[in-house]
Amino acid sequence: MTGLGIMMIAIVALAVGYFGYARWLEKTWGIDPNRPTPAVEKNDGKDFSPASRWTVFAHQFTSITGAGPVTGPIIAAMFGWAPALLWMIVGGIFFGAVQDFTALYASVKNGGKSVGMIIESYVGRTGRQLFLLFCWLFTLLVIAAFCDMVANTFNGFAKDGSQIMPNAAAASISLLYMFVAVGFGLYLKYCKPSSGVQLGVGIVLMVVMVTAGIYFPVYADAVTWRYVVFAYLFAASVMPMWLLKQPRDYLSMFLLIGMIIAAVIGVCIQNPTLNMPAFAGFTVKGLDLFPILFVTIACGAVSGFHSLVSSGTSSKMISSEKDMRLVGYGSMCVEVVLGVVSLIVVCAAASNGVLPSGTPFQTFSGSVAAFLTEIFGVPHQIAACILTMCVSALALTSVDAVARIGRMSLQELFMPEPGKEKTAVQKLFTNTVFSTCLTLLAGYALCIAGYMSVWLAAVRFCQPAALGFGAHGVGGVPEVHRAQGLDALRSHDHHVCRDDDRTCSGGDPHHRCLDGRYVCLDDSWFAVRGGRCAHCAGSFGCVPLRAQTEGCGAHRQTRLSFAVQTPSDGVLHSLFI
Repeated sequence: MTGLGIMMIAIVALAVGYFGYARWLEKTWGIDPNRPTPAVEKNDGKDFSPASRWTVFAHQFTSITGAGPVTGPIIAAMFGWAPALLWMIVGGIFFGAVQDFTALYASVKNGGKSVGMIIESYVGRTGRQLFLLFCWLFTLLVIAAFCDMVANTFNGFAKDGSQIMPNAAAASISLLYMFVAVGFGLYLKYCKPSSGVQLGVGIVLMVVMVTAGIYFPVYADAVTWRYVVFAYLFAASVMPMWLLKQPRDYLSMFLLIGMIIAAVIGVCIQNPTLNMPAFAGFTVKGLDLFPILFVTIACGAVSGFHSLVSSGTSSKMISSEKDMRLVGYGSMCVEVVLGVVSLIVVCAAASNGVLPSGTPFQTFSGSVAAFLTEIFGVPHQIAACILTMCVSALALTSVDAVARIGRMSLQELFMPEPGKEKTAVQKLFTNTVFSTCLTLLAGYALCIAGYMSVWLAAVRFCQPAALGFGAHGVGGVPEVHRAQGLDALRSHDHHVCRDDDRTCSGGDPHHRCLDGRYVCLDDSWFAVRGGRCAHCAGSFGCVPLRAQTEGCGAHRQTRLSFAVQTPSDGVLHSLFI
């Protein structure tokens, strides 16, 4: 099957889901357009702020569409394109979109309460507190990972000190977005333009900002950009929704939707052939289709994070209940389109059933940039700048929502029971500025300390019983053999590293293996020393391995308990256990 055929199947299925199934859900649940929404009833000019349906859609879509719809399907393509496609369509229509719609509906019908506050009625206060604590801890992990990803994307300098223009241009565009969004928000609030005028002004501002950013790039290192990103998160968390978050999401939507449209047009015109099998098998490279498929394609099919956005921020912006289907269900459908496009792009770029090298974002960005150059005549350098900005926008528009949700989760955690006065501690932790600072400081500490250590600890805590030490290895666990005085680390790509020469005997000669105590995964395994990969200089997030040795003599061998694969964009790719 060709890429165009797959695209048409997905679009038709999603259209049937939105106009058929979602409309049936809407009628079954009961939508009252005349009933005042929490955004209208509790309008405080801060968290509760009614907005137009397309503004709320822009917020929902840009907040939920992070790295998942691009990375997930591309990773899952190793099992063939059919399983990934089926899970995105079926999961998106009947699970993911329904979940988002349900969370939004429940919050709007319950006074704009978050999911954590709603569940108190069903599982009690202790259950609510535990859920809110989990939500807050989860936001810290997302803040740390996405901020690190954005900072590395904005890094304007290569390892040799040379300038990277696309990164610097993307950083400049993002800075303009932060400041222009405030002006655009003031314009919307006090001038109250029609939807058509708002759309026209938004497109013009987007074009101006992109153009200015490309011609006036800002060069700074990743450390500097990390400070800038956290400063922006503070502003996005404490400032009124209408002043910064709403207008920035609205302006960012044009970039993300434009990227999706460009990719769809490219697929329609070129109609690429998929160079991957429809189904590669239930086990590939030691990994089982179930449950890996559902773990990798999370955001493109169903994600619990979406419910936090739906009930945490979007529900407080809905001005009419009739907008909920577009916002809750429709935004997820568009995200699935992005996932399907990503799947088509990577399968078209594959060769003889082998996925292309590089991170998923590199593959996707390169292909879409090629579409812009070949079809629309956009210069390659400019196309690279635009796609780099789109990649950073996927993360930045999600993490600013997460930072606000983290602040509100912490405040809700310390809210007293109904009818009781706040204690001094509760007053402190429910203060907007204090709760924001605490959330961001914890997220920054985790970012600096290494957020991947959380995954490492989770594996150590949750998976010890699942680890085995048989004769032939377990799943994707690599093996370390001791034979003839040489320690050899063998990966799933069959690269062998020996302690005596500390070079790879197979594959890329630039892959260096130093001591076998740490690994850093890109397309191959890399042994590193001191937690810093000699190949990537730590940009992939090296994590330690545990090993258990058994046997004696020539039969002596060591099994590595686990490893974590992390690409340069800071997103967890796979968990090998």
